[in-house]
Amino acid sequence: MNKPLVQKLLVIGLLVTGFVLRWLALQQSEFANGWDTYYYLIQLASFQNTGEMHSPEWNLFYPFLIVADWFFTDSVTAVKFLSASLTVLLMYAFYLLAIQLKIRFEYILLLLALLLFSPELTYFASQWPKNLLGIIVYVLLLTALVKRSWYFIIALLIVSFFAHRMAAVLGLITVALWIFNKKINLRLKIGIVTLGLLSLGIFHFVPGLISFYDFERFNSLLSTQLQLPHLSFFHLFETEKTSIWWRMEMILSILFFSFVIGKLIRQLIKKQSIPPFQFVIIIIFIILWFPFYQMTSDNIPYRLFHAGLLLLPLLFLVSFKNLNLNSWLVKSLTFIIIISSFFSWKTYTPEKHDPDYKTYSKMMGKLESYWMKNSIPELIIGHKSMAEIITYHTQVDVLPWQVEYEVEDDKLYRIAYLPFDRLYEYYLHEKPYQLAVNYYYIKESDWQLFLTNLKKHENAAMYELHQNWKNPHEIRPAYLLKN
Repeated sequence: MNKPLVQKLLVIGLLVTGFVLRWLALQQSEFANGWDTYYYLIQLASFQNTGEMHSPEWNLFYPFLIVADWFFTDSVTAVKFLSASLTVLLMYAFYLLAIQLKIRFEYILLLLALLLFSPELTYFASQWPKNLLGIIVYVLLLTALVKRSWYFIIALLIVSFFAHRMAAVLGLITVALWIFNKKINLRLKIGIVTLGLLSLGIFHFVPGLISFYDFERFNSLLSTQLQLPHLSFFHLFETEKTSIWWRMEMILSILFFSFVIGKLIRQLIKKQSIPPFQFVIIIIFIILWFPFYQMTSDNIPYRLFHAGLLLLPLLFLVSFKNLNLNSWLVKSLTFIIIISSFFSWKTYTPEKHDPDYKTYSKMMGKLESYWMKNSIPELIIGHKSMAEIITYHTQVDVLPWQVEYEVEDDKLYRIAYLPFDRLYEYYLHEKPYQLAVNYYYIKESDWQLFLTNLKKHENAAMYELHQNWKNPHEIRPAYLLKN
């Protein structure tokens, strides 16, 4: 058997294994995976039933989801299949980039083995498959840049706007860094910059794409204190949610990043030229892992941190491009990592990492029983993840925000989280309808009256206890209201 054929078969084998392991990981739950997936399913169901999205959004993820849904009897399985498939596409995108960079085949296998092993890739695919599509487009854009294929560069840059906002922003920054770090015709530079600015202006008016309102996402972005992203993540994420495999991957990411920064410092001291690819990757990772971000579990720096972990192979490519390690050492490492992959996929545990969909599913049954004897509301306020699964299964809108428009009093309800239900009974003189432990179905006007009493008669700590993410109290920001 000739060598090129063996190499192709090895690559195909790793890609197929990657799909199987991610499919097994996602199938650990009977529900859709992650915090965002039921929102995608709402969009899919709305398009299938009405021909329009529930929330207007021009995104490439949905055509892929529609195609996947044709092949399965239920949409939950379809989105799992799509998520697992996207992990394979990311592996293949990095393979194409490594080929374009002329990386030794032993290193390419090691790179694919790291992606096969990656607990972060499994977690990312479960939580943010739409974002994963954007990362794939971004890696393909890097491949086009290395190849200097400007038709593909411009095409992929435009596609990135329809894939994910993060991919679009990273793409714009990357292309800008690349063209101003290379000896490129001034006319071409001006043309690309003009095209980028025009695209921003045009896409501002397209539903679901990047817009000027997105700058609101950067409110309270920075901190005056040093916030090392990996340490911030461990502070936010409970220790029992991260396996030894995941922690090893994060340590590896720190080592790669430190190696690349050390290499850059050495090049600067010796006044050596810095290859454009290395320069771009360093700047991108400084943006992704900037040490003065204010990281919370639901803001942009948190997503940037995870995107950096997903793009770890870029640091690998920069680190290993000119290294000449012993071939058998590389092959041994690859073999060990591949074997470890058959254990690392279980790092993702739906019971630990996903919302409590089992409880929310039981709550739906109680809601539907209540509606059989009472009127169905026009709108319900309920927190994220619970809102999406209830909307998807009951077709009653559940909004994870405070309503910014008028709704008739008897048609607006809330699924409230009450740590002290007796306190509610004391102030409202009625017992709320219980859906689950601490979850109650009440009128929004009664909830506001209850909050007024709390603020007036109880201490600030008690009031704040009821004003958390489980009881939505903020109005939707402008970037979510864009049509």
